[in-house]
Amino acid sequence: MKLSILASVILLLNAAPLAAQRILGEFTGTVTDPSQGVVVGAKVTARDLATERKWTATTNDSGVYRLPSLPTGTRYELAVEQTGFKTTKLEDVALDVGEAKRVD
Repeated sequence: MKLSILASVILLLNAAPLAAQRILGEFTGTVTDPSQGVVVGAKVTARDLATERKWTATTNDSGVYRLPSLPTGTRYELAVEQTGFKTTKLEDVALDVGEAKRVD
């Protein structure tokens, strides 16, 4: 009996990290202008099309952004905004389970 209880506890402790890994993903990428120069300080927003929930990030000195820990299995609209540039939107972008999707 003690062995079966111990086995059950071990299974439960191992299942929690696996569940957390399955449901999250991220968007990452580099924002560039038409001449392929990086755009520093651009605001990147991911909007969940089903819930309207939004996440934002700002590009760093290399023009790179990262939006981690996003719910997967849903569709997003990605928008990039920066003063002096036209806002760019990508619609209906899928994010799969455990995916680190690069969207430049």
